[in-house]
Amino acid sequence: MKKLLISFIASMMAIMSFAQSTLVATLTHGSTIKMFYGVYALQQAHNAAANGDVINLSGGTFQSVDNITKGVTIRGTGTLEAFPTIISGWVTINVPSNISNKLSFEGCCFNSPVTLKGTTNDVLFLKNSFNYDVGVIENAKHIIFVNCNINYSLYYGDESSCTLYNSYIRDPKSGYGNNSTVNFINCAINHSTIDGSGLNLNLIHNAIFVNCFLFLENGWSYSYYNKGIPVSSSAYYCVAVGTNAIEIFNDMIIKENCTSATKTIFTDGNPWNDLTDEAKTKYLGNDGTPVGMYGGVYPFSLVPSYPTITKMNVANKTTADGKLSVEIEVSAAE
Repeated sequence: MKKLLISFIASMMAIMSFAQSTLVATLTHGSTIKMFYGVYALQQAHNAAANGDVINLSGGTFQSVDNITKGVTIRGTGTLEAFPTIISGWVTINVPSNISNKLSFEGCCFNSPVTLKGTTNDVLFLKNSFNYDVGVIENAKHIIFVNCNINYSLYYGDESSCTLYNSYIRDPKSGYGNNSTVNFINCAINHSTIDGSGLNLNLIHNAIFVNCFLFLENGWSYSYYNKGIPVSSSAYYCVAVGTNAIEIFNDMIIKENCTSATKTIFTDGNPWNDLTDEAKTKYLGNDGTPVGMYGGVYPFSLVPSYPTITKMNVANKTTADGKLSVEIEVSAAE
């Protein structure tokens, strides 16, 4: 912990001489710190990094790394701050399985597709937002998402596996491969239709839902034109939200303690909000905590687990006695 704190303070001191609008990637390798600047700073830091290194990103938009092959830790400022860390451009992750240091991302917002494939194993996404497709394919295994917002589509398939904890997923679906598996634990799954033809629930193959909410966004109604979750999936202590939504479980053989409700169970009727006090006592998961993102072991939050710089003002010039005025605000770790 002491070593981590020293590295963080050193990173802050290195950044303090730059205006907040400057893009900075800080590469920490043991006691050595290197700084990279500009839109390609993340690429440069990744190229210079060794497995096990840490890359801290300032707020701003960075060009993505075309092919991530190293087991590094990449940390942003968070996705809800006034100056979030945004990664733009297609991200392909293909980390060899023989690398003992695992790849992890925290506090980043991805504005382009993210694809994991090949021998990639045990990647951790913590408190990230995804505004485009996320694909776990081609033998990528044990991919973990915790407190993530996947606001587009999650594809999985081709011998792949992933687990999502206390996350929001807009449109999960299996690909064309076989033997894929996905676990949704205390998640909110929202299926919307793009062309009005259906909710695509029939594309969620080989999934296990535990303590989840499943929403029907298309008018919050279920009709016979829409197909339910296929027989290859199972559900435990889940709640379907929408008119006649309980019917989405019809084709499933394995389903235990599943029920339905309307969106009035959420504060202000907004599914992004926590449950009302009354609903918290009624809709409980298999662990005795409320169903959904705010229950379970990892209640949903996008606040980073480490201190981040949320405000920094640097004077344009030094004073007469050679001093430089710096105002810096650091958020507390969760």
